[in-house]
Amino acid sequence: MKKTIVILAKSIKHQHFCIAGKDLETRQWIRPVSNKDGGIITREQSKLTFQGAGYSWDSKILHNVEIYFLSHSPLYFQPENYVISEIPWQQRYKSSPDILFSLLDNPKDLWGNNSCKINRNDIRNPIEASLYLIYVNNLFLYWNEFGKRKVCFTYNNVRHENFSCTDPNFDELIRKNNQFSQAILCLSLGELFVQDNCHYKIVATIFIQDDQ
Repeated sequence: MKKTIVILAKSIKHQHFCIAGKDLETRQWIRPVSNKDGGIITREQSKLTFQGAGYSWDSKILHNVEIYFLSHSPLYFQPENYVISEIPWQQRYKSSPDILFSLLDNPKDLWGNNSCKINRNDIRNPIEASLYLIYVNNLFLYWNEFGKRKVCFTYNNVRHENFSCTDPNFDELIRKNNQFSQAILCLSLGELFVQDNCHYKIVATIFIQDDQ
C-alpha cells in the first residue's frame, strides 16, 4: 500500500530514528517501522529521492513523503505502526508550517492524568492513539540534574511537567530561549521501560509559535 505523509517527528531512537507523520489524504497518523515489532528506521531507510534524481538526501520535518508499506502492524501501545517496504521513499514537495493548524489533535487528556508516564497495567486495551499534535501554552525547556532534556507545558488548562524530549533541535532552541508562550508539540508514547513497567510520554517535536 502507498501513502503520502507529512513528517511531523523524526527523533533519535537507539542511534537511529523514530519517524511519524500524518497521511495527507486522511489526516491519520502513520508511524513507519522496519518490522512488526516496531523496529527503528535507519538513516538509509529514511533517505528521500525523486524520480530521475539519481541521488538521495535526508528526510526532514515537514517533507511530504510517498512511502510503500507492506502491512499495518499495530502494537498495543502504538496502533499507528506500518511496516515499510524496500522501495525508496519519494519526496513530494514540502508543506508550509501553516499546515500544522489543520493537523492538530484535540484529545481530552494526554493518556490519562498529568503524569509523565503511564503504567502498563493501566493500558487495559489497545490505546486509540500513541501520537498527538497539540497546541500548548507556557512551554518551558530545561535539563534536569541528570542532564536529560525535559519539557513542561500547559494543555487544556492542565500543567504537564517532566516530559522527556527527543527533538534533535532541543539544544538549539534552549540556547535561544527556554520559555515560550505558545507552541505546537508532537507527542509520542514511548516503548515499555521494564524497570518500572511504564510507558513514558515523550515530546518528539517542538514547533515554536512565538519568541516571547
